[in-house]
This record gives sequence, C-alpha cells and structure tokens, in this order.
Amino acid sequence: MKNNLKKWSEIDKNAKIKHSVAIAIELALSLASLIVLIVYLVNEDPNNRTWSCIGSILIFLVPLLIELIFRTRFSFMEHIFFTLYMIGAVFLGCAFNFHNGDNAYDEIMHFIFGYVSCIFFFYIFLRWKDYEKQNPYLLTIFIVVLSMGVASIWECMETFVDIFLGQNSLGFPTEEFIKEMDAQGITGIKRNLYELMYSVTVWDTVSDMSLHLGGSVIFAAQYVVHRKIKKPLMLAFLKKEFETNKKQFFNEPTEKEVTCSEEAA
Repeated sequence: MKNNLKKWSEIDKNAKIKHSVAIAIELALSLASLIVLIVYLVNEDPNNRTWSCIGSILIFLVPLLIELIFRTRFSFMEHIFFTLYMIGAVFLGCAFNFHNGDNAYDEIMHFIFGYVSCIFFFYIFLRWKDYEKQNPYLLTIFIVVLSMGVASIWECMETFVDIFLGQNSLGFPTEEFIKEMDAQGITGIKRNLYELMYSVTVWDTVSDMSLHLGGSVIFAAQYVVHRKIKKPLMLAFLKKEFETNKKQFFNEPTEKEVTCSEEAA
C-alpha cells in the first residue's frame, strides 16, 4: 500500500501547531546539547562528556529524520514520551552527568526506561492492521520481551562506551585498581578492558536490567487491565490520540489500495 501522507496544506491547523511545537522542542534540545558540548570543550571537558553531548545532539533529531525519510508522522504524545524520557536519560543523565552522581538518579531512569520502552512497542503494535483481534496476553508477553531486548542493547552500548570512549557507565574502578594500573603503566583500551574485567562488578548491569523489568511489569499489568477489564488507564487516551493523528495526517486508503493489500496478504 502506498504512503498516504497528506499535503501540509490539507492538514488541520491545530494538528499543524501541535506537531510543529513537538518538532521545535526537539530541535531546541538538540541545539542546547550543542551549546553544552561547546562549553565543555572550551573548559577542556573535565568530566569526559564530549561523546555524551554528541549523542544528545543526535538523539533529539531521530523523530524528525524518521518522519522525513519514511514520510510518516508520529502522534503528539509519541513525541512527548520520547522527548521527556530523552531529557532525563540522555540530556540530563549523560550530557550533564547526572547518572554518575551520588544518588538514585540512574536507578530511577532505568525503571522508567522499562515502562517507556513498553509504551514505544505499544505504539508499534497500534500500527498493526489486526491489532484489536490479537490476544492481549500474547501481545503483553511480546511487548515485555521486546522491552527487555532494548535493555540488553542499552547495556551492550554502556560496555562499548566504557571500553572505547573511557566512560564509567558500568561503575568506577577501585583505588587499588587505579594504583596497580598506574604502577604498570597500562593505559587506553587495554586499561578500560582490565577495569571491566577485574575492578567493576556485574552489579550495575544486573540491577539495571532488574529495574527495567520492574518498569515493564508495571506496563504489562496496566495493559492487561486496559484490554481485558476495559479500563482506560491512560492507554485508551493514547490509542484515541494515535488514531486521531492518523486521520489528521493521512488520507484513507482507496478501495483499490485496500483490495491490493488484502490480495498481497
């Protein structure tokens, strides 16, 4: 079925405003990340935040790039969930180094990530033509499993940046380790690898994955109640807003397109 994205001139004024505001916020946050990067570079990047800032600059451009490349439109609430989480996890957590503070910030964000990643997959399944016909328990399992897959990718990413970019996403080395490495003159990637192998425990990864699972379970319970007991629990609102967005930005497929799509299936 061909893409039926409406022309901008055909779209409702309120829908245009909401979508433009969502994109403007994301662009502003990308620009703010660039400014933070410049400030760090001018001050010789004391906390090794250069790559975190670059990641923050790029991540806020992702929704816009997807919309341009695939000629689609995310709903306003999809943009909001994405933006709010990325402000906490990437802009504040990574670029401003909140994750490495002496507090529970990192743990809280991993718990929220479990929930938000499920919302992400919830929206993906809403785009499925036969969504309403699917077994809600099976969909719940799929959503939670996919969410945990995202968590594992995130932990792999933390390992990558720790090894190759010298970050401390998985924990900080002990004083004994630092003294031993300094005494042996070991630096660079080899030192980063040794740090993960002999100094940093698996606790950070295990706790992060467990917290992510906790957030996913919260969504799973919410989703089952929403589908089986027919309680809104916010998900009905998100679904309605998603469907409204589809009507505002996309033309209904023609009878010929529907027929061709059914024959292809």
